[in-house]
Amino acid sequence: MPLQLLRATHHELDLSDVGVFNCADDLGSQIAGRPDVQGVLVLATCNRFEVYLDAAGDDAATQALAVVAAATGRSVPEIDGLLQLVRDGEVAHHLLRVAAGLSSAVVGEQEVRGQVRRAVEVARAQATLSPALERLAIAALEAARDVGRRTRLGDAGRSSVAVALDLAEGLGVCWDRARAVIAGTGSYAGASLAQLRGRGCHAIAVHSASGRADGFAERHHVQALPVGGMGPALVSADVVVACRGTGIHAITEEALAPVMARRDGRQLVIIDLALHRDVEDAVSALPGVELITLADVARAVPAAAADEIARGEAIVGEHLSAYQAQVASRALAAEVVAVRRMADEVLQREISRLPAEGEVTVEQATRALKRLVGSLLHVPTERAHAAGRAGQEDEFRAALHAVLGVEVR
Repeated sequence: MPLQLLRATHHELDLSDVGVFNCADDLGSQIAGRPDVQGVLVLATCNRFEVYLDAAGDDAATQALAVVAAATGRSVPEIDGLLQLVRDGEVAHHLLRVAAGLSSAVVGEQEVRGQVRRAVEVARAQATLSPALERLAIAALEAARDVGRRTRLGDAGRSSVAVALDLAEGLGVCWDRARAVIAGTGSYAGASLAQLRGRGCHAIAVHSASGRADGFAERHHVQALPVGGMGPALVSADVVVACRGTGIHAITEEALAPVMARRDGRQLVIIDLALHRDVEDAVSALPGVELITLADVARAVPAAAADEIARGEAIVGEHLSAYQAQVASRALAAEVVAVRRMADEVLQREISRLPAEGEVTVEQATRALKRLVGSLLHVPTERAHAAGRAGQEDEFRAALHAVLGVEVR
């Protein structure tokens, strides 16, 4: 099963470089249409962009690079310089670690498991998820659940959203009195809403420039702001969580400056959780504005206990071994099917020689069974004679034992 992976993560690149890949929506379908590509799984999160390929040819990664380059509007050499190519067994190990949160900026974060699950659902919907990638994804999600059960890496606070809200609290935000605005309606918006409510914040409004706020608000029982209602809402807000990630600034210095002038010096904490920055950097220079970004979150994450990380890595290792054993057991699946087909053809031939009606006598059944056994053993017998003539007796005995379990003493 030839698996390949093209990846760009916060481990190898700055978040701004990872942000180049704001193009994941239809990439799977585009890449899956290329020659030699059996399956594609695209995982794009706040700090990673990964394309998993089930592809037989060495050119598959090159073809995928060309698709990504066209989607990002960058040159192939530039994209090639940002993406790292991983092959074979390391691909499976990597996805298992990612799903378990062991490769995240916030070690043990729980959001990434949901992100992997949603990536799988998208690939299924787009018909790009091959059986090989399906098995890998299932193994990764099972490993993630097991790490969550058997370690404390997923304890409260180990998520990008939670750490960002901790930073806001350190700036003096009192959640039971705070008024919050969520800019965006995606997966991070849902996670942010849950975290805000868990801390006692109930005055929450949501804004979407694309008009999705009403649906999100109805589902989650929060206030929906009109499309042009962000500015007025910021006059009274205490915290803004921006998580759109469209690559277009939702909050700019020019738009925010008059808002801050109307706040009578009250502090406004803005949390930018978008990989494709939602908030213009210059905003942080405005009096009264405190800007928290993913880079701040990464620096503020408390180091997970070394023994818990080691335990998580060991659990991932267990699941990786089980997955590899499953893959190995399927390595000769086509050969097993061929043997069964051959045996069935012989069986059907003998059945066709039996009387069409009436009972089959013991003598007839005995002759049919002898012919069946003779047909099945004809080729192995001929091969045994050929091996003997070629001086390959030991090789044939080893093969006989491996395939049929026959051991000659």
